[in-house]
Amino acid sequence: MSIKLISLRIVSIVFMSLLASCDEEWLDAKRDLRLIVPETLNDMKLLIRDENNLAKDNNNLIELSADDYYIPSASFASRTVIERNAYLWEKDVYEGQQNLADWNQAYSQVEVANVIIEGLSRIERNSSNQHEWDDVKGSALHLRGRAMYYLAQTFSPPYDSKTASTDLGIPIRLKPDTQAPTVRSTLQETYDQILADFNEAASLLPNAPEFIMDASKPSAYGYLARCYLVMSNFQKALEFSQKYLDQHSELLDFNTLNLNATFPIPRYNREVAQHSESSRVYGAFVFSSSRIDNSIYSQYANNDLRKVVFFRNMGSGESGTYGFRGSYTGGVQLFSGISTNEMYLIRSESNARMGNVQAAIKDINDLLITRWTAGTYIPYTASSAEEALNLILIERRKELMRRGQRWIDLRRLNKESRYATKIVRVLDGVQYDLPPNDQRYVLPIPDYVITLSGIQQNPR
Repeated sequence: MSIKLISLRIVSIVFMSLLASCDEEWLDAKRDLRLIVPETLNDMKLLIRDENNLAKDNNNLIELSADDYYIPSASFASRTVIERNAYLWEKDVYEGQQNLADWNQAYSQVEVANVIIEGLSRIERNSSNQHEWDDVKGSALHLRGRAMYYLAQTFSPPYDSKTASTDLGIPIRLKPDTQAPTVRSTLQETYDQILADFNEAASLLPNAPEFIMDASKPSAYGYLARCYLVMSNFQKALEFSQKYLDQHSELLDFNTLNLNATFPIPRYNREVAQHSESSRVYGAFVFSSSRIDNSIYSQYANNDLRKVVFFRNMGSGESGTYGFRGSYTGGVQLFSGISTNEMYLIRSESNARMGNVQAAIKDINDLLITRWTAGTYIPYTASSAEEALNLILIERRKELMRRGQRWIDLRRLNKESRYATKIVRVLDGVQYDLPPNDQRYVLPIPDYVITLSGIQQNPR
């Protein structure tokens, strides 16, 4: 007999609590989980569409650690322990706190995907169900790849082809066996699995999603483009950003937005191929508790509508008076999904890296003309690939503010001395520095996971 929707919600709750504690009750929950299995394609589709957790990306720690914002001294004391420690890149980020979403919820998503993939082995794919069967499997692979992608950006070192075969990656889970030992893979194995999941997903998913939070071919291509950019494989990043844009190329004209709205960019707008957002709304993500440094804000020209669309004047500040309001969620939640503007930037950077200057500049101009006051934009030109790349990386920073991408970009660009960046925080007159390639660019695995599994901790 098929499980009911209420049971599916129970499954999600159990998944979310898998790593929440380290006592016998937790072990019992793991054993009981094996008895709860979705039996039909519809059950599986309902489970994977559980918006309360499966439409969320667990990129909170990397967003808290990045330099797209600062916390005014007056707000710092009221932030949570994790916010304060991640903000200052402390050695002990969690101070014993349990149930860390960036680990627990990500592996809950992996577990949901694995349960569905295993369940599909008991459902025959035939001419009457093949499209739904393919969609369900592709969606599960997409979910697993997404979860592992953010786990790798948070808890593993930045990808380097020279050391990836020996660097520690994340534990790879491919079956819903909650009793299996936890072992860290290599970083190369981690990326190989992420890429395999998204490639297979792309072969199975439809050309367009039924609902905006569903996976589709374009969103799988988008994640492949992201992964290859992180790996500095610019040929592949170009290939998959092109595949995405072949199917989903429309940009949002900022001249059509209501600039007087509290959040001018509408949720589920035309640029979004797959909507997801950060799994937590920390105070540091909200414009009332954080600010944008003047050194960033001043980079936007006066006719650049992003200067109004993205930022709200908060009236006071230490190093800047503006808070960020430009999320594609239409609210304070931070958008982290796949969208067309990011793919233009990936294709542009990839072309510049490969010496295709005119193609690179065309993409930047095609994007920016939709961001400036109509009739005022003067197209960029570049006489060399290096000149093009420099301006593309500046525009990437400005366009993808507060999407969980900045930390990932810092990690990969720090490996190039010309783009290496030292992050500086100043709090109550004390300066805190994070040098390029510092060990703190890898977040520590939660202590309760280390205690339970015995896996190797990241040096901090």
